[in-house]
Amino acid sequence: QPVPSVNSTSGTYWNFWVPIVQAADSSIDLYHVMAYDNWYDGLAEGSLNYFQDVYLNWVNKPSSYCVGCAPIANFTGVNASKLVMGVMASNSAGSTAPTGQVIDQFQAWLKQN
Repeated sequence: QPVPSVNSTSGTYWNFWVPIVQAADSSIDLYHVMAYDNWYDGLAEGSLNYFQDVYLNWVNKPSSYCVGCAPIANFTGVNASKLVMGVMASNSAGSTAPTGQVIDQFQAWLKQN
């Protein structure tokens, strides 16, 4: 999807955050990514593939899970060291809470990438 200009007041909502990141990234310490209750390429929320896909979209390296996705042109993505992944902590908070095993697998995957 096209990236709107920083002064755009109309058009699509896709990629609206790209000009904000490009303009303000040096002033932003952390990006808190809501990695639950959100559609990411139709993957099961709380699964390892889901968390990998969320992460890869934010660093602008769409995963193979995202059919037809491509990196956003002229955008380097968010620096991975600035990403904080917000997840459900308990099934009583929502049905998409990951298991401890999934969190461990995701952490191991992050260390390899």
